Amino acid sequence: MENSAKSAEVTESHPERPGIRRRSYRLVIAVVVLLLIAGAAAFGFAMLNRNKNTPQPDNNNEATTATADTEKKAPAEEPKSTEKTEEVSPEKSTPKEPEIIEGKTPASMENNSVESNGLTGVINYAESDGETVSIRVSIDQYLNGGTCYLELKSPTTGDTFSLTDEITPAVSTSTCSYDIATKLLINGKYDIEVTLSSDGKEGIIKGEVNV
Repeated sequence: MENSAKSAEVTESHPERPGIRRRSYRLVIAVVVLLLIAGAAAFGFAMLNRNKNTPQPDNNNEATTATADTEKKAPAEEPKSTEKTEEVSPEKSTPKEPEIIEGKTPASMENNSVESNGLTGVINYAESDGETVSIRVSIDQYLNGGTCYLELKSPTTGDTFSLTDEITPAVSTSTCSYDIATKLLINGKYDIEVTLSSDGKEGIIKGEVNV
């Protein structure tokens, strides 16, 4: 009898609770619904990002490519030459006369005097650089041979210096040239006299130079 009574008490102390089971079912369903909603949201967000990252066609690049292709197809214009073509006349092709030394010409050289008996010319350079006295004579006539006799004379001391040079023919004129060491001369002014002689003709050119 006592065991029967204990069994009854145990049975009465653990009765079935249907309300708790219902709550458990509802909780599980709610969790499943939430998971479905979260999954759908994540899928939608992923698709949105995928659309944003997909490269869109660039109309500007297409236009640039088309322009570049057009430029490649267009023939390049040849640069126009700005240089003028100069025709060479027979006169210009004639060899130039030997170059005459350029330099400071003393004022006295502008008054060269000429005594002519068929030959004329000019002393176009007479200068000293401290070591050498250079004298250049240009003869107006073309001479194939002859001599130039140079005489330097100091008007203060009367000292003289003479030198002879062969006439050198040029294209239409002739020349004579002298290079004299200054140690052969004294310092001061010298009168220049050049006597031209060729084929029985003569001429005298005068001037002066400072040493």
